[in-house]
Amino acid sequence: MKTKLTETKCRSAIWRASQLFSWVAWLGAVILMCSSASAQNLIVSGRDAGGGEIFKFTWDGKQGIFASGLYRPWDVAFDRVGNLFVVDYGIRDDVGIAAIYKITPNGMVTIFASRLSYPSELAVDEAGKVFVADYDNGLIYVYKPNGSRAIFASGLYHPAGMAFDNAGNLFVVDNNISNIYQGSIYEYNPDGSRVTIAELDPSDHPAGLAFDDWATCSWRIWAVRSTNIL
Repeated sequence: MKTKLTETKCRSAIWRASQLFSWVAWLGAVILMCSSASAQNLIVSGRDAGGGEIFKFTWDGKQGIFASGLYRPWDVAFDRVGNLFVVDYGIRDDVGIAAIYKITPNGMVTIFASRLSYPSELAVDEAGKVFVADYDNGLIYVYKPNGSRAIFASGLYHPAGMAFDNAGNLFVVDNNISNIYQGSIYEYNPDGSRVTIAELDPSDHPAGLAFDDWATCSWRIWAVRSTNIL
């Protein structure tokens, strides 16, 4: 992948800390942060003999089922209070039968939005608004926590991956017409204005985005390359 991605750097907190503490003390701080992060659970959507389910892996590798009763769950995203939002496709691939489910931390499942065309990816902002990429119609919808919907962005072709940075800007990867021309990575400000962050090599087929955010000192965009979008 040939991209020119913007990398924003602040003055390194690691460098400043190394001036204040010995290397031994600094190493101990890193180990404590890693130990704290390892207590998080990993949530995975998928299917098995029981149908569409959400699996939970604890920090020590133990596997359990967090939610079941889905058909073909796809993308997942958490809000700040621990609610999980899941895209699920119905028994058929007909347009308008996909839904987004909301799963509370105690496992209660409710329908958050229904009769969607072809939702591909989810992202949730700091305020709990759910952003949904409509792969077929080239739209990004925004849902308020009460479920009301509006169009946040249009004019895309095949939006796929989405991710928020710490400033509340939404980054979206879009595949151009039939993946013939270059795809792009866009940055949307909270007011919906857009700038182009990167134009991808014509051989690339971007599918997902993620930020590395360690110590909040710098960010880089990682884009997943795929030869089979959805």
